[in-house]
Amino acid sequence: MRIDTDGYLFFEDREKDLLRVGGENVAASEIEAVIGESGWVAECAVVGQKHPMLDEVPVAFVIPNADAPTDLKEKLLDYCKQQLANFKQIRDVNIVDDFPRAALQKIAKYKLREQLSVIV
Repeated sequence: MRIDTDGYLFFEDREKDLLRVGGENVAASEIEAVIGESGWVAECAVVGQKHPMLDEVPVAFVIPNADAPTDLKEKLLDYCKQQLANFKQIRDVNIVDDFPRAALQKIAKYKLREQLSVIV
């Protein structure tokens, strides 16, 4: 993320971490930041799930905090509806115990994408 000299905020991500939602580019990191602000998750990752009309939609994988609400999925969906534009809102939440890791202990998002089916 960066702010230019005119005060505009830019979310910069690796190209494969940009989601293409209905013709709009969406930075996964922007959605992850909002989810993190909820205070309910220890760690999260957002990936795109293939969609027949929108190309892909955002889906979250989260490791809950110890004090996360029991209805975490519904709470996160509602929280994101309040904080994000419609096309940036997560469409599903997958609660996990751990994430697959790549080099340097980064989350292997390609492995998370492989777990998702195409929306029909």
